[in-house]
Amino acid sequence: MGQAPLAVGIGIHTGEALVGCIGATVADPDGRKRVRREYTAIGETVNLGQRVEQLTKHCAGRYW
Repeated sequence: MGQAPLAVGIGIHTGEALVGCIGATVADPDGRKRVRREYTAIGETVNLGQRVEQLTKHCAGRYW
């Protein structure tokens, strides 16, 4: 009670995308090397889904 309602915006688009781990070897200031990895998805499908999600911020939606 007394809290703002939860607002969620979701953008969905289907199609082909490239997914997987990408990364690089990074040297720390003390000379140690470490591998920084990130699991991600890239491609036009992902970009369009992100744009649809951004539109939810400008369109009035339901609060749950």
